[in-house]
Amino acid sequence: MGLFSRKKKEAAPSAAVTVPPSELVVPLIAGRAWMEANEETFSRIPGFPDEARPFATPISEELWVTYAVDPEGTWELVQGGQVADFGGADALHATALRNMVARVGSDVAIEGGNGRFRLHTPSEPDLACSLVLTPELWLPEIALTVAAIVCAPTRVELLVCGSDDADSVQELRNFAGELFEEARGKPVTSVLHQARPSGLAVFA
Repeated sequence: MGLFSRKKKEAAPSAAVTVPPSELVVPLIAGRAWMEANEETFSRIPGFPDEARPFATPISEELWVTYAVDPEGTWELVQGGQVADFGGADALHATALRNMVARVGSDVAIEGGNGRFRLHTPSEPDLACSLVLTPELWLPEIALTVAAIVCAPTRVELLVCGSDDADSVQELRNFAGELFEEARGKPVTSVLHQARPSGLAVFA
C-alpha cells in the first residue's frame, strides 16, 4: 500500500492585539501537545492574563479548535479577550467555518484510492487538517460505505480510511505516528478519530 507508508509561523500571544476583521478569521486545529506546551509557557509568566491566551474550544479529548487570521504571512491567534468582539464563541466558530469553506471549498485535493486517502488544500496548506470540521466538503467524494476514520498528524494533511478495513486502519495509525514525530508541517496529533455527523470521537 503506497499512501499510508512513507509553514507559516505563528505569532506569539501578546496582551494587546488589534481585533482582526471577521472576514479573515479561520479555524486552525491544535492537538494536546500544543495545548500542553502553551499551558507550560504561560505558567512561567507571572500574572499572564487569561484573556491574552489563545482561545481554544475542545472538539474531542485530543483536539481543539483555535482561530486565527493571516494578515502578513504570520498567523495571529484570536485571544480569549477578543471573542466577544466577534459576537461570542458560537458566532466566531460559524464565521471561521464560513470563511474557510469560501477559501478552500473548491480546492480540496484528494489522493489515494482503495479506501485510503490523503486530503490537502494546495492554496491554503495550513487549513488542511481543519477539514475535519467540514466533512461535507470531502466525504461524498471518497464515497466510503462505512464510518470514516481520520487522523490529522500535521496541519497540512488529513488522512482517511474506512472503519471496516483493519489493515488500512493499522497503516494509518503507523503512518500518522511517523508524520507526527517527524513534525512535517506543524504537528497536531497521532490519535485516530471517527468522523460522525455529531462530530469527532477518539477511535480506539
